[in-house]
Amino acid sequence: MNSSITQTRFLSTEIETISASRLAVEVIRGPSQGLKLVWEQPILRCGTAGDNDLVVADNTVSRHHFRVDLDQRGFRVRDLDSKNGVFLDGLAVRDAYLPSACKIAVGDTVVRFRQLRERMEHEFARSQSLGDMVGGSPAMRHLFALIQRLAPTSTTVLIEGENGTG
Repeated sequence: MNSSITQTRFLSTEIETISASRLAVEVIRGPSQGLKLVWEQPILRCGTAGDNDLVVADNTVSRHHFRVDLDQRGFRVRDLDSKNGVFLDGLAVRDAYLPSACKIAVGDTVVRFRQLRERMEHEFARSQSLGDMVGGSPAMRHLFALIQRLAPTSTTVLIEGENGTG
């Protein structure tokens, strides 16, 4: 009986879809100059640690320097308490929305971001909880939407998180 109630709770949360451009990302200055990628996910993490999406080989960049999250207003860059800060088109920022084309400087590295014409659809749960899980960040809301899509299937799901996430 409890599993039936849990399944109903999982499937009762509303999903919103956000349409966003794919991002062209290129390191244009620094030790990793020439590194390019086209990003289609709602979250991009940058730093020197290997678990980032954009890993730069620059000793003036923090292990986890900044991240870009997609939300209803667009792509949002956030400084992750880096030592050297984040500079969006020359302006120091801790939290700001990206224009359609811009440069982000971190340490000795400059990364160019450009929104492409091709668009992607990203699903987010409107709720900040799902079952016993709680989280209002775009990453968690995206995870909740993914779980809800998989809930009616027999697929096994393993959710992992960074130390201290619970």
